[in-house]
Amino acid sequence: MKDLRITSLNKSFGKVNVLRDVNLHVPSGQIAAVLGPSGCGKTTLLRTIAGFEEPDRGCIEVGEITVCDNSRSLPPEKRRIGYVPQEGALFPHLTVADNVAFGLPRKLRRLGRVEEMLELTGMANLGRRMPHELSGGQQQRVALARALAPSPSLILLDEPFSALDAGLRTTLREDVRTALKESGTTAVIVTHDQEEALSMADVVSVMKSGQMIQTADPVTLYKSPVDLDIATFVGETTQLTANVHNACANCILGQLPIQACCMASVNQATIMIRPEQFIIQQPEEGIRAQVTAVKYLGHDALLTLRILDDNPQEDLEVSARVSGLSNYKIGDIVGLKVDGEVMAYPSENKRDQMTISV
Repeated sequence: MKDLRITSLNKSFGKVNVLRDVNLHVPSGQIAAVLGPSGCGKTTLLRTIAGFEEPDRGCIEVGEITVCDNSRSLPPEKRRIGYVPQEGALFPHLTVADNVAFGLPRKLRRLGRVEEMLELTGMANLGRRMPHELSGGQQQRVALARALAPSPSLILLDEPFSALDAGLRTTLREDVRTALKESGTTAVIVTHDQEEALSMADVVSVMKSGQMIQTADPVTLYKSPVDLDIATFVGETTQLTANVHNACANCILGQLPIQACCMASVNQATIMIRPEQFIIQQPEEGIRAQVTAVKYLGHDALLTLRILDDNPQEDLEVSARVSGLSNYKIGDIVGLKVDGEVMAYPSENKRDQMTISV
């Protein structure tokens, strides 16, 4: 197992700066997700790690080997890095087994490496099939088996589930994570799917305009995003203006404790509350609110509620997540309570007076 370390990586195409001083460390045997919208540079980052693109400057190390720095760059075939493209890219004229065996030395073939990888990826007994006889999910499994077969130091996955339907994506990403963990391979997956990144990765890096904005474990990233852009990118939020005093945010929802990572020294801030932090109670308990919309998602539902205040300064709506078994309807009056600590961010004109330390 090898770790991956990227230092001050830069890449431009003409006058467009695609990667800007990118830094990333993926410990040995862990899975990292690079999360970001289309066009943020994440696929270019992956191709640069693989050696398909040459950086303008910066350093990439895999284990103790420097595969790229300002003075030299190893060709892709000498980097011992596996690559799984978006749609598998299997050879259509070769069987499943021959696809996995492609590029393997004879010794590894004789040792049963192909059968071992097919077993690991859940494709045992399908080695004689042709790619066109497989489903999209099965083709991705074969592509992963082919990438793992040479025992690479690192494996890269480029939006590997984007072409699959929602149900298959969920199952396959669980299976792929299991296969990667069992093989002990260090991996980097790029995706624009927040759920995919949070559920698969040990560490998630959010990328925006060619820069890494925050790198953290999934729980920290979701609970304590460093800014409101990341907060809204990785999940639904309610954002309120609040007065800050003694590590508490005073707002229309009451006095709410602020997370310790928010070092607030201003009188006013914007607080961020996740939908699952809202607890629905009886109307006489907590803050009174009225259900204005219900978005049913099966396993849960997202309620939009308008705060009922005697002297509201503005119409205020919040989003609350409840069980899919709940039966709330538009017009219902409920009580609201906020559970746990909230994140606080400086108001635009006070940004220099407040920092978020994660």
